[in-house]
Parts: sequence; structure tokens; C-alpha cells
Amino acid sequence: MTLPRPRPDAHGGNESGTPDGPDGPDGADGADGADGADEVLAAMADPTRRRLLEDLAARGGATATDLAGGLPISRQAVVKHLAVLGRAGLVTARRQGREVRYLARPDGVAATARWMAALAADWDQRLAAIKNIAEALPAPSGQAAGERPVGGHDPDAERDQRHRDDLEAGDAERDADDREA
Repeated sequence: MTLPRPRPDAHGGNESGTPDGPDGPDGADGADGADGADEVLAAMADPTRRRLLEDLAARGGATATDLAGGLPISRQAVVKHLAVLGRAGLVTARRQGREVRYLARPDGVAATARWMAALAADWDQRLAAIKNIAEALPAPSGQAAGERPVGGHDPDAERDQRHRDDLEAGDAERDADDREA
């Protein structure tokens, strides 16, 4: 199923106010799957763009001039940053008379968050499988099944005791130094 191509406007977006994707007017909106997540994460990697996105979300929308007023960069630089955010699907531009107002699009971030949550769930499953395999392995000699070694399990009990004695001696020295100071 093909969707009709939106007409581009004068600001790199289209008639619906959403920015064009990297592949032209019918390109990705920057939010589906890993490809869209790449664009969103790349756009949000820059601290200036994160601040612009936060400002837009807090204000509910603003012009590039309004946004530039709170930053140490020019209006033109703000417009370039907004274009990157727009290509990632995080910002939309709407013409109101002579002004272009920019609005944050939380759905772009939400889609990336969903992708990241799915990725995290995948890793959780993999780690759980590794844990199950490790727990199913026979225990080392001298250790009960299911017992976890503490402190890196040292089979040499005398060496363990020497280590504990050294730690206690160090603590005692520090305490004595603290009392003298």
C-alpha cells in the first residue's frame, strides 16, 4: 500500500507540518525501528539540540528567534539544529503568517523508547538464559550446589585469612591516624 506523497513546504517540511525524511518527502519519519532510532539518538546526542527540544516541550512551541534568545548561538544555527531534530521526527514546523513556529513531537522519542525497551527485554532474556546455564553447571569441588563464591572464591583458606588480617590491620592503622589528627 502506497501513501500519497505530501507536498513540500518552504521550510523542508511537508503540508502536514512534519519534516521530510532522509529519503525525500516519503522517507522515514525517524521513529520506526532501529533506523529511526539511529536518527533520533544521533539528533539527541548534541547537547544544544537536547536543550532546544526541552525548551520546545516546556514552551509548547516557539519560533527560532525565541529559542535563540536563550542560547549562545545565532538564530541561523538554531534553525539548522531544528532541521536535524525535524529530520529525526522530533520537531515539526508550522507557518503562522510570517513566522515559523516549531513544536516538539513526543511520538518520535516515544517510538525510540519503545525500541530501546524491546532491545532491553531481548538482553534480559539472553542474560536469564546464560544465568540458567551457569546455574545448571556442576559446582566446583568444596562448594555446595547453588552456593555462590564470595569475594572470588579462594580455595586457599590460609591466604583468605591473611587477606582478612591485612584488611583489619589497615583499618586499625587508619583509625589510629584519624585519632592523632
